[in-house]
Amino acid sequence: MEWVKVDVRRLYRYSAQKWNDALLESGSVRIGTLHDYRREEHKPGIADALEGLKQVHHKVVDYDSKDEIPGSPSINARALARGMIRASSPVPGGPIPTFQLEGVQLIWNVSDPNVYIHCTSFRLSKAVMAQFQGADSCVEIFDIKGFYRALTAELNKKVPIKHTSLTVLRYQNRIEPFNGEDMGYPAWSVKDQEFAGQYEVRALWVPRNSGPIEPVFLTVPDLAKFCRPIDVK
Repeated sequence: MEWVKVDVRRLYRYSAQKWNDALLESGSVRIGTLHDYRREEHKPGIADALEGLKQVHHKVVDYDSKDEIPGSPSINARALARGMIRASSPVPGGPIPTFQLEGVQLIWNVSDPNVYIHCTSFRLSKAVMAQFQGADSCVEIFDIKGFYRALTAELNKKVPIKHTSLTVLRYQNRIEPFNGEDMGYPAWSVKDQEFAGQYEVRALWVPRNSGPIEPVFLTVPDLAKFCRPIDVK
């Protein structure tokens, strides 16, 4: 598992008391999916119709390919190449003609594939709890590695996993400019500013097998060893 690159020593799970009691008593936990959380049926603070979606754009104001320096393509050239916009010779093997563009808007709609996810927060406060409708209790995960290793091992028994990660989400506009290299941060790792008060940390599991996936309900008794109830002040 790829661990967070910031100093996160504790994680907090905000939920209704009955679900946190189930976690502490029997290790009962729900592993959701990225696309499942787009559904309106989830409560406010949990549902997000744009999960795993974002848009990257670049505007070519004035471009002339003859101005390009060999081996050092401009950001316009890199954007055009990514958009599969290029000149070709009318004669096979012939010279590539130069071309000009003006006022061209390039847009990439990014939609990440469905993956399994489990969400927590790295901040303990009533303000964070208030972000999740129906949450009235909190569980502290004090051994993050132990918790997610046990959870990953059990999930892997049901759905073989090829990659896992634990990441602090970034809160930003989901419509972002082309950075000149790639599509930026994965769409699953960014959310709109309206969710910034959740301070979310997201565990992600990529299944080995292709095809549709659904949320998974697990019972992992060992999880209780790595967490405890905590008062929210």
